[in-house]
Amino acid sequence: YHAHSDTPTSILPLEKNHTLLLYPNPVSDILFIDKIQESILQIEIRNILGREMHLPINNQSIDVSSLPSGLYFIKIKTDKGESFGKFVKE
Repeated sequence: YHAHSDTPTSILPLEKNHTLLLYPNPVSDILFIDKIQESILQIEIRNILGREMHLPINNQSIDVSSLPSGLYFIKIKTDKGESFGKFVKE
């Protein structure tokens, strides 16, 4: 049995008074992006070797179900700047 929580576990500053929340983390299928007011221009996801992963991306969620288990790094570019984070795929 594996319990999941929708409690945000990655908080990344985008701009003063703006934060980006990624949840759930660890994730098995859909990674949600919450609390973002800026328009997302680009999202990059890379594995620990630096290889870019190409995934279906909605403006507020990313389908990571096809990724192998492991640690991934995410870069989100908005009209206000870039923000970086990481998540674990189960």
